[in-house]
Amino acid sequence: MSNQTIIYCQKCGKRVIIDEKHYSNLKCPKCGIGLPIEGTCDGKYVIVCPHGCCTVYTADEIFKKEGFCPECMETIPLYLTKHFPCEIKGMMCPRHREDENFCPEEFDDSECQDCFEEGCLFVDPNWWKEEQENILVDIFDDSDDE
Repeated sequence: MSNQTIIYCQKCGKRVIIDEKHYSNLKCPKCGIGLPIEGTCDGKYVIVCPHGCCTVYTADEIFKKEGFCPECMETIPLYLTKHFPCEIKGMMCPRHREDENFCPEEFDDSECQDCFEEGCLFVDPNWWKEEQENILVDIFDDSDDE
């Protein structure tokens, strides 16, 4: 096994092998935009801690640490992930964490995209702010009135 972590740029599709020189900024060497924090290592789905501590984790390892990087102790921004396994995503969401009847097979991971549950790591903290700004623009945009 190669034990290399491979991430594909979402803009240009460049295949990037993550090593120490890429951990410092996680930018695509071809187009310069930020790389996703998820990729593969030996064919398994992994998350790269974006805080610069050079660690790669499986979804199960992140689940066991409740979303914290065991090395740097920072919260991993799971809202940036697109392919995080939905079964584990459901078990990590505060709405389902204590639910004894939770069925991973029936969990729709789009639930977390609109989740306002306190502490859900899959909710983009900027989503509601951006939504409010869009609403205000729609309300006060009087360019049609002229």
